[in-house]
Parts: sequence; C-alpha cells; structure tokens
Amino acid sequence: MFVILNFKAYSSFEGVKAVNAVKLAGFIPTRGYSLVSCPPTSGLSESVKAASGKTLVFAQSADAVEPGKNTGKTTLEQLKAIGVSGVLINHSENRIPLKQILFLLNRARKLGLKTVVCARNLREVRKFSSLHPWAVAFEPPQLIGGRISVSSAQPRIIADGVKAVGGKCLFFAGAGVNSRADLIVSKKLGASGVLIASAFYRASDKRRFLQKLLA
Repeated sequence: MFVILNFKAYSSFEGVKAVNAVKLAGFIPTRGYSLVSCPPTSGLSESVKAASGKTLVFAQSADAVEPGKNTGKTTLEQLKAIGVSGVLINHSENRIPLKQILFLLNRARKLGLKTVVCARNLREVRKFSSLHPWAVAFEPPQLIGGRISVSSAQPRIIADGVKAVGGKCLFFAGAGVNSRADLIVSKKLGASGVLIASAFYRASDKRRFLQKLLA
C-alpha cells in the first residue's frame, strides 16, 4: 500500500526542511508500505538525491506544455530529468481542465512517470479512472484539510470509490486520513494507497507520527 505525503507549500517544508522531511521518511520502517514524498518544486532536485531510493519522490504538479518557449512552466520532461517517479494531477488546490489532464497523462505515460489524478466526486472518479492513470485519488470536499476521520465518519466513501474505479487503475483515499486507524480501514475497504497532508504537517513530532502510522 502506498502512503503519499504531500508537503504542499507549508513554510515548515521550505528549502532544506523539505529535504530533511524526505530523509526522515526514508529512515522510517515501512512494514510493507511504500512511502512517497511530494515536496515543493523548489526542493525536488535535492529531495530526489536525499531519498536515495529509500522512498519515492513525486512532483505536486506539472504544466501541460511541451518543452520550448514556455517561460516559467514546469514540464514533465524537466521532472523526469530531475529524477522524480511521478506527479499529482488536478489536486483540489490546483484543479485543471480535462484537456490538460489528458495531455499530462499521455505524456507521462510515454515518459514512464506515475500519475495520481485527484477527483472530488464519484462521477470524476469514474471519468478519470477510464483514462487509465496509475491511480485516482478521491478527495471528498467535506474531508479535505480537516480533522474528520474517514474511518469514523464516512468509510463508505472508500468502498464507493473502489467500486467506481472498477479495477481500471489503483484507488487512493485522498482526504480524511489522519491516523493508523484510517490507514487500516482504507486498506481493508480496497484502497491501494492514501494521501496525507494536514495530519503530517500538524504533527509536532513527525518521526513519531510516521512511526505510529506505519507501526
């Protein structure tokens, strides 16, 4: 099962702090889980070096453009050259049109990059999974960024999401995962992975948080 840690743009993950968080993730015993770190773009290159193959590094996003005259844009080719393993697409905080999603999926597939497309409802889960990304992450708006636990509040959300994907790609719980209990319930209901951001950011002792999560 994959556990994706999204660092977002929190100040506590700027510069060397992002690199240190990636190093930390690489030293935590995973006990069958695969950890993925998503540092800010500015820290991607150093984070890939710091990971040393002990944890995967994904980009938080990419621009749907080709290499060339696109000043200020981040292409998938640039990310591939840095050494990232995959990219988040259409995150709830960075949603993009379907045309751009298709562009990124097709290009990432050719480059051998993993893709996690985020969906905000079951209709989008079905639509995006039919495009055959590596994974679809279901982000119900009511669970994003808060302390509502998916395992205690709405576990049916995961079961419905898994059913909507129908085996066309991996299904990830993209919101409401705050503890080991959430991780266990998500796995039991058929999820192949989870996205965690706020709970990791809020943890005063991040090493202890990961140890308890993956115990």
